[in-house]
Amino acid sequence: MVTIANACFLEPDKESFKDPRYASQRSRGGLYYRFFQWLQESRAKVIRLPKGSFSNADRTTLVDTVIITASKPITQAT
Repeated sequence: MVTIANACFLEPDKESFKDPRYASQRSRGGLYYRFFQWLQESRAKVIRLPKGSFSNADRTTLVDTVIITASKPITQAT
């Protein structure tokens, strides 16, 4: 999977969302926690794009963005 995403979850003030107490919550904190867990488990790569990467697009934005790449784990056939 390759996707472009808002980089907001990388900001230092989001560090608290890596706290396990959020794991079972049905909240933004829980969503961030599970997302961070998935990123680690899938060994996804997160590449921060340069500021203004989409400033010249048809639908411009100045939002900080990242590219996330993750692969489906290979399982052994039984």
